[in-house]
Amino acid sequence: MKKVEVDHWGAGPKRGIETKSLLILSAILFFLGFAGGAVFPRILQRSGSGEAEAREVLFQEEMPESSTLAPSQDTGVKDQPPVRAQFDAERAVETVRKLAVDIGIRVEGTEAERRAAEMLRGMLYDYGLTDVSIQRFTLPSGEESCNVIAEVKGASPEDVVVVGAHYDSRHTTPGANDNASGAACVVELARVFSNNGGAYPTLRFILFGAEEDPGDETSHVNCHFGSRYYVNALTASELNRIIGMISLDMVGYGDALFARYMGIGPMRLVKMFEDLGLPTKKGGNLSDHEPFEKAGVPSVWLEYIPKDHDYDPEVHKPGDNFQHVKISCLGNTGNLVQRYLESLNAASCSELRSAKAR
Repeated sequence: MKKVEVDHWGAGPKRGIETKSLLILSAILFFLGFAGGAVFPRILQRSGSGEAEAREVLFQEEMPESSTLAPSQDTGVKDQPPVRAQFDAERAVETVRKLAVDIGIRVEGTEAERRAAEMLRGMLYDYGLTDVSIQRFTLPSGEESCNVIAEVKGASPEDVVVVGAHYDSRHTTPGANDNASGAACVVELARVFSNNGGAYPTLRFILFGAEEDPGDETSHVNCHFGSRYYVNALTASELNRIIGMISLDMVGYGDALFARYMGIGPMRLVKMFEDLGLPTKKGGNLSDHEPFEKAGVPSVWLEYIPKDHDYDPEVHKPGDNFQHVKISCLGNTGNLVQRYLESLNAASCSELRSAKAR
């Protein structure tokens, strides 16, 4: 009787098996596999050289035909809602470090300020924002500065809320609290809403250049060049779309977060933050909300203030360094603003628009 040689899965020596025995064995294996829905190996046929080849065993699982599982039957696997991004204070404090330590002093119109703007623009791109632009303007000194602008479309594209902060510093300080802290929060909020698909209004995140007075004192005139340029460059229809402006400035050090305002514009936005539990403080005109409030836009300046001080005593000094900033202040600020922006709906946006019209 002719014998047939078969590799035993590539292990050990070959051994002869009677053809009849092989057929019987194959039938048994087929029966067991069919009856139990089992998985069994497929042996590849001999190659043209006449030598048996041992290759990877392929497995294929099949549902038995007798299965009674109906399509609508609960399998125990539930659809989970997508995880919403949350403000990450550790990301924000890392951005403060990049601005205040890696770049350092960022005086308007200097190479350091330009590097800061380019870094922030790159971060916005890396975080998935695609609508990012640079708005350049010329300073009285003849030097150039710029605003970095990113937008996340909302359910109501005609309603725009601006969230802004300046990223430059005085020549006397690395400006960690004033205002790497605010710029870091704006970038992190942009990341959050880019991942979460926006809010009801369109959110416009603006990092303003040249907010600080380049001199040693604050003149109230020789400052806010970036935000003033932005507002003055708006057309009437573009300005009409902006129903609110939130300025984050010096939010990295202090004991309590305040809602500050000048008192010359609509107060509805300030009242909304007061309803969230923030104390209010009038007389704040030293931030980038100033040109918006003067233009009739409901505006607010959020600032952390230490006990027994009107503002951070280290502002504009060498002591306003990276170690000076508290991660808890960044987290509280970012989480509060995120909750507020997420709470905006058609009714609250209508309130802001109505307040602006009066």
